[in-house]
Amino acid sequence: MRSHLRDKLEQGQSFVELALGFVFFLFFVMGVLDLGRLFFFYVALEDSAGEAALYLALNANCPGPPGDPVCSAVVGGCPSTCAYPNNAKARASEASGLIDMSKTGALLSYKYIPATIDNEEMVNVRLVYPFELLTPVINNIVGDDTITLQSEASQVLLDY
Repeated sequence: MRSHLRDKLEQGQSFVELALGFVFFLFFVMGVLDLGRLFFFYVALEDSAGEAALYLALNANCPGPPGDPVCSAVVGGCPSTCAYPNNAKARASEASGLIDMSKTGALLSYKYIPATIDNEEMVNVRLVYPFELLTPVINNIVGDDTITLQSEASQVLLDY
């Protein structure tokens, strides 16, 4: 009779250990998936920055649609020919399908670098994107539910 009672208690103990272990395992897996998403978005952001830099290398006066704040550096603003999708901001958004440049906190900035020793003018594009975490535990570690991702790309201006 005693061994039967001991077996029942051990089964209950095993169940409690399994339940507690499963909770920790689940949070671990969710964190790994969140970090995987973070890496995937970072690669997409790099691709988007490269696409925007390439577009600005070919079309130096079309960083964004007419009236967009990114057009303030263009003399006279962006021309009407820079409407969607013919601007660097739209190209950055569509390069990977993941990066939404209309999202609050997303920022595209650029600067033209004058000719240096190589006699090549360049454009440097910088993208900033807020990445939202899904795992609550990582939110507590990081201190916020968003991580700001940044990427830069440069291209030689092409004269044709």
